[in-house]
Amino acid sequence: MALKRNHIVFLPFVLLLFFACARRQTAVAPPSPVDDGPVVEESCVAEPVPDQTAADADASDVGEELIEAVDEALIEEVTDEEADEGTDEEIQVVEPKKIEPREAFVEPTLKIQILKEADSILVTSESEMYLNFDSKTMKVEPGRRIRFRLRSARVGVQMYPVGVATFRGSEYEKALQFAEKWKSDGYTVRLIKAGGPFVHADGSVMDTTVYWVALGSFKKKADAEAFRDKMNRWGHSAWIIDESVLNPKGNIEILDGTDTVYSYADSHVALTADQPIEVHNVPFGDGFWVSGNCENRRYISPLEIFIDKHGKLSAINLVTLEEYVKGVVPVEIRLNAPDEALKVQAIAARTEALAKLGIKHVFDPFDFCASQHCQEFGGLARRTVRTDAAVDATRGLVLMREGRLIDAVYSANCGGHTEHNENVWSSRPAASLRGVSELFSNPESFDSPLKDSQLASWLKCTPRAYCADPRAGSSKNFRWHVSFTAKQMNAAVNKYYKVGTVKDIKVLKRGVSGRALRVRIVGSRDIAVIYKELEIRRVLGKLKSTMFVLEIKKDSAGNPVRFNFLGGGWGHGVGMCQAGAEGMALQGFQHDAILKHYFTGAEIVKLY
Repeated sequence: MALKRNHIVFLPFVLLLFFACARRQTAVAPPSPVDDGPVVEESCVAEPVPDQTAADADASDVGEELIEAVDEALIEEVTDEEADEGTDEEIQVVEPKKIEPREAFVEPTLKIQILKEADSILVTSESEMYLNFDSKTMKVEPGRRIRFRLRSARVGVQMYPVGVATFRGSEYEKALQFAEKWKSDGYTVRLIKAGGPFVHADGSVMDTTVYWVALGSFKKKADAEAFRDKMNRWGHSAWIIDESVLNPKGNIEILDGTDTVYSYADSHVALTADQPIEVHNVPFGDGFWVSGNCENRRYISPLEIFIDKHGKLSAINLVTLEEYVKGVVPVEIRLNAPDEALKVQAIAARTEALAKLGIKHVFDPFDFCASQHCQEFGGLARRTVRTDAAVDATRGLVLMREGRLIDAVYSANCGGHTEHNENVWSSRPAASLRGVSELFSNPESFDSPLKDSQLASWLKCTPRAYCADPRAGSSKNFRWHVSFTAKQMNAAVNKYYKVGTVKDIKVLKRGVSGRALRVRIVGSRDIAVIYKELEIRRVLGKLKSTMFVLEIKKDSAGNPVRFNFLGGGWGHGVGMCQAGAEGMALQGFQHDAILKHYFTGAEIVKLY
């Protein structure tokens, strides 16, 4: 994008106008949220982007100046263009990734980000490797180590619109009307189109298209977070969308095992080999609780190395859907889980991938990451004859309800009762994601949210539940206890909310399973109200789940000295309980019965 002289001349005036509009927006009450039934919706929270100073420092670490500093005027020009879109007569529809309809459904090829934000990437293969870059092809002998090192880079430019509603593809007119209401109140608004249609072999159309109503386009993520929180206080289930508006740029060094430079590549290298390609020091377990672990992992060819939006190196593995599922199952569930539980995991993973294709990472050059943000993917790591057999036995099988793919989410242990999806994420109620009981007997769901005293009684006992079976994975997390000193809790909370000394913590609202949905923290300097499952867990010291009761021990002066949590389960608790699936399989249930237990009204359909 060229920066013209007149842009610079009028830039101060445009910025004043932009911020004046932004101030006007904060004073206008939003339209009321709509509820038009279940929908599959994006629930991911976008990753933070380093500021320019940090990016410059990272580039200097590899001994090179940035190729091109990101010009603040250029960033502001992009910002102004985004702001101007709110003045157009028609609502703009943005479609970052377009999925073309197929004449008949075939197994798709996926792009999986297996490594991110690296300064260098080391690879080997037992066969010859071919590196393709800048219209060149380089042949690498078997066993030779090749390192890709960041020589110089310019970070991409990110903007942060805030989503406030999701509509199905068939609800375009409703989405447009809803967006027009926001526009009439002075907000900058766009529709972001994600997902797409698939044509089944019998001619029926399976459409995962959604429209997000997105407000604003914030340059700083902190500003987007503040706006999102305001929308949530006004009754909306808002979330942040990470939008790339200017691609990164840079140069990659290609070195041998002795760090001798072979060649240079501009931003992208493709790797192919007849045998698997081993990538060294791949982080894994990059989730809420476990991080910092690395191991060498092998992947089926091909791979791609590129400069990502953070101005760092990333690696992508291109795999078919079935190969992807084979790489997911053994790292998402125990290797020695019963065969029927492995089949359950395979069908859920396949369904989740297809339901989120073109929706997750919608502004990124890949379909899914390899962490818990999407689904854990280990390539060839940990794959066994049994896990591969479970995937082969369920080839092409997915879960559908009323002609649509369901959102087949899962967590490690639900604690005895799963939760409604809308209580955990920014999504409308999904009929297939209703909270269900895990008990052997009297399995009826709770009719209303439990009171604290009732939940305490529930958590102090160990009822006969499928996910409490000691033979099942993660059963040890069925019940848990954790205690924090006042100093520890103050540090945990003030990392995210500067409330001062924590005086009180109270659950304001609970879900059908007893999980905390809204928590108020009273401090010596401020009061914070925390919404949504993951944020509550993070702020309160990385709890295993929000199914908890809290006892606060105080000294004689009434000051808290210890915070004692009694809880149940591990993870968000929506959809399939992995420990429960194992427990049901151990009780003799088949994979179809297990899946129908967790996903209300779902049917298993063979796509190919």
